[in-house]
Amino acid sequence: MAFFDKLNGIAQSVGEKTSNAIESGKLSLKINGEEKKIAAAVVKLGELFLARLDAGEAADEETMAVYSEIIGCREVIAATQEELENLKAAKESGAESRTVEEGTKFCTACGAKVSADARFCPECGKPQQ
Repeated sequence: MAFFDKLNGIAQSVGEKTSNAIESGKLSLKINGEEKKIAAAVVKLGELFLARLDAGEAADEETMAVYSEIIGCREVIAATQEELENLKAAKESGAESRTVEEGTKFCTACGAKVSADARFCPECGKPQQ
C-alpha cells in the first residue's frame, strides 16, 4: 500500500505544479496585454502632444529639443520626397538628367549626400558601403 500512497502523492504534486505553471502563464499573458495597452496609450499621448506643439503650444526646453529633432527629420523627408518626385518626373518625361552629381551617393541611413569614396556619412556618421 505504501507504494500506491507514494505514487498518489507524486501525482498530486505533479498536478499542483502543472496548475501553478498554467496560472503563472495566464498571469504573464495578462501583464503582457496590459503593457501593450500602455505602449499604445503612450503613442497616442505622444501624437496628441506633438499635435499641440505643431499648433504652436510652448513646452519646456527638453521637450523643445526633441521637437526640434522631429522638425529636422520632417525637413529631410520633405527634401527627399521632392528629389523622389523629380526623379519620377524625369523618368516619365524620358529625360536623362541626373539629380546626383558624378562622384556622389546618398547615405543609406539618413539620406544625406556623401562623396562616392566616403567611408562614413558626414551627417550621421554611419559606415558607407
